[in-house]
Amino acid sequence: MKSLSAELQPEFGNGFSIRHLERYRQFYRMFPIASAVRTQFSWTHYRTLSSIVG
Repeated sequence: MKSLSAELQPEFGNGFSIRHLERYRQFYRMFPIASAVRTQFSWTHYRTLSSIVG
């Protein structure tokens, strides 16, 4: 995660910190078919869901 974050942050910003990447991974593991509802929710919705479930 550390090296991935180091690669992504300069190009894409703070949304790719180690903490964020860990949350993204955790969310994907909880909701592996997230693409089915992707158009119905914003990233804020996903973040809220992962904080409630996680």
